[in-house]
Amino acid sequence: MVEDRSGVGASMYDVVVKRIERLEREVDRLKALVSFRSESLLKPALVSLRGSARLLVSMDELERSIEEAKSALFIHELK
Repeated sequence: MVEDRSGVGASMYDVVVKRIERLEREVDRLKALVSFRSESLLKPALVSLRGSARLLVSMDELERSIEEAKSALFIHELK
């Protein structure tokens, strides 16, 4: 369906085109940012979640969950 771009149709078309162009520029900026930040993500780093977890659960529950996770990860070495 071809629409006549005169009057209201033309102004709406222009608004949509400008919005799409702005979104394309934003996507390009985000791509550049991700590319730049990905270099720092390649470096492995140790992360401790224990401090954050203490805010969410009791210390006993945290320790029990950590032990369960360890035993699940290393079950093949225990046999």
